[in-house]
Amino acid sequence: SSSRSRAPCDSGTVDGIDVYVEFSREAGVNPQHVGAMPKLELGLEQLTGLTYSTVSHVCEGAYKEGYSLEDQLVRVTGDPGLNGSISLALTAANTTRLADAKGVTPWIRTSASAYEVTSALAGMSWTSEAGEFVFASDFVEVFINETDAEAGKVAWLVRFYQGIPKNSDLLDLTEVGDLPPLTPEGTDLGSAAGRVVVKQLVK
Repeated sequence: SSSRSRAPCDSGTVDGIDVYVEFSREAGVNPQHVGAMPKLELGLEQLTGLTYSTVSHVCEGAYKEGYSLEDQLVRVTGDPGLNGSISLALTAANTTRLADAKGVTPWIRTSASAYEVTSALAGMSWTSEAGEFVFASDFVEVFINETDAEAGKVAWLVRFYQGIPKNSDLLDLTEVGDLPPLTPEGTDLGSAAGRVVVKQLVK
């Protein structure tokens, strides 16, 4: 990280502070944050006379050339408000040793945080075909999709670490590294007439 302050005014105050924070990936640590991380939050309670503040992404990291992590966007359409709930399912590719094993999440509130969605995915109940397979919380990283959130919509970006570490059990759900998409299992969106749409952004 680095910081830069502008020249003090005659009054002895500082007219601006820019702070740059760079996150680097540490080998062997999950999740590895090889894409957009959630933004830092500013604690401004002790500042007076503040006229402008913002946190922005300057650049995004990358893993390695020719390798893509699976990104899936889960979006709730309609206007479910804060009281709607959905559940999601993930079914193993039928060419794997866990063929047709299916996991279903507990109910997820439409106001759920990224952490709560991660916990729901890690808490999936699996059919007998899964055997002793466990979906670990570090298989995924969830982000609130900022563009949708700013528009008052509900959407989460789910990033799967299907090949990290190298022998990740998550690969057992994939077909040559390609993870099947999440699917809506259940919805309780009241009178919002909404639905759940999952889009594979990167696969």
